Formats: sequence, structure tokens, C-alpha cells
Amino acid sequence: MKLNASIIEEAVAITEKLLGISVTVVDNQGAFHTPAGMILFPVNRQSHQKVSVCSIGFNHQCIEHCRYAMKQKCSKLEHGFVETCWKGVTELVIPIRRDGELLGMFYAGSWRLTGSVPPQGLPKAFKPAFAALPELDACNGELLQKVLELLVDGIVRRLDELKYSPAPESTRTGRIRAFIRQHAAGPVGIDELAAHLGLSRSSTSRLLQENFGCGLIKLLHEERIMRARTLLAGTTETLAAIAVEVGFNDEYHFSKVFRKMTGMPPGLFRRQALSS
Repeated sequence: MKLNASIIEEAVAITEKLLGISVTVVDNQGAFHTPAGMILFPVNRQSHQKVSVCSIGFNHQCIEHCRYAMKQKCSKLEHGFVETCWKGVTELVIPIRRDGELLGMFYAGSWRLTGSVPPQGLPKAFKPAFAALPELDACNGELLQKVLELLVDGIVRRLDELKYSPAPESTRTGRIRAFIRQHAAGPVGIDELAAHLGLSRSSTSRLLQENFGCGLIKLLHEERIMRARTLLAGTTETLAAIAVEVGFNDEYHFSKVFRKMTGMPPGLFRRQALSS
């Protein structure tokens, strides 16, 4: 049976309804897409602004905490944890990993802790919204974490079925694809790939030409631009931030490569994606 990409978002939406929670999925690398570029999670799924209590007073501190600070914390942890943001809102945070690589974060909530008081300076509407949040029960929180970790594992497995099943990682082609997926967001070159494959630099270059008809740079650019397309269509991140997240040194180089590979600048692609 052919897997429908929409089933992943549908499963998350059903989970929200059945458990009475809100779910936000933060995509660190633009990894949540099909080979054709269809994003698995819509824009509102990838932002806490859809959560009523989070939308009140939403600002750069919210983005800094949920996208960047939590990315750093999740990079050091294997399992989920309870996290309280700077506003006092508490959620479960579960790292989304594939083969040890952090793809993003799965947030579930929202609650308040017993006796917690929100900080000063937030809009007047925040205090009653915060007071209306249920208190987090530690025992129920642990059980919910276990259930959601299983859901996250299922999401990653379905993602692999959608994207990567045609190239088993036991083959050299599969190993190259897996290497690119794992290292595309960072500085990597032919020497690193050669060491990974246990081949010389020249043998690795020849292998790439024989199997892909191009060099490593083009394969890296293809992966990075695909991830960028996902982030452009699924988030409100700036072009500069997206450039760095997918592996480019700066926005100018990113825009140049994006235009060359898609036929349009990234800003235009985003506008067309959001309008459709």
C-alpha cells in the first residue's frame, strides 16, 4: 500500500483531539518533506503562535527559546523532558531523532506548574489565559511522555518510508545518501565522505559520478535546497536563518544557489508557496 504523506499530519491532529493537548513540531533542518517537496506539517503546526496562551505576547524571546535554546538542549538528550518557557508555560519536549541526528522538536502542552506566576510586562490578556491552563500532574506527565515518544518514533519511521526506502543504507548509494542527510547542515567535503566510505578521494569522486552523475557539492546543494523549500513554505524564519540552518555560510550564497536550482529567488518561492 502506498503511504499517503497527509496521514502523518492527520495522526498528530487526532492525537491533539483525543488527549486534549496542543502539538507543535519544530523542523530544525527542513527534513519533514516528501521527495517531491510536499511538506508534512503546515505552517501553523510549526509555530507556537497557534497556541492561544503562547500567541499572547509572542515575540523574539519565544522564537529564541523554542527554536534555538531547545535545539541546544535536545542535542544533548535522548528522551523527552518537561520544560517551562520564559512566560511560565510548561510543555513536554521530545527530541525527534533519526540515527542519532536531531531533526527537530515535538512540543505537547500546555500546562502551568502549581504556584507558578507569570512574569511582569506581558499583555493583560495573558494572565487570565495562563490561569486557565490546567496544572501538570507529574504522574500523568510521565505516562503522556511515553505515549508521545512512541508517536514520534512512528513519525520518523513513516518519514523514512516516504523518503528513503528506495536506497537501502547497506548499499554504497544508500550510505552516500545517508551521509548527505546526516551532514548536509554542516561543513563537509569529499575527504570526509571518502573516510566514511573507506575509499580514496579519487575513488569516491569516481563513485559519485558513476552512481549520481555529479559531484558531492551538487548532491549537498540538492539536499540543502530541498530542506530550504520546506522551511520557506512551512515556517516564518528569515532567509538568513534558513540559510544557516540548511548548511550555507550566508544568505547571498544561499539565494544564488536557490535561484539556480529552482529558477526563482527564495523570497518569491515563499510567497507563492504560502499563497497556494
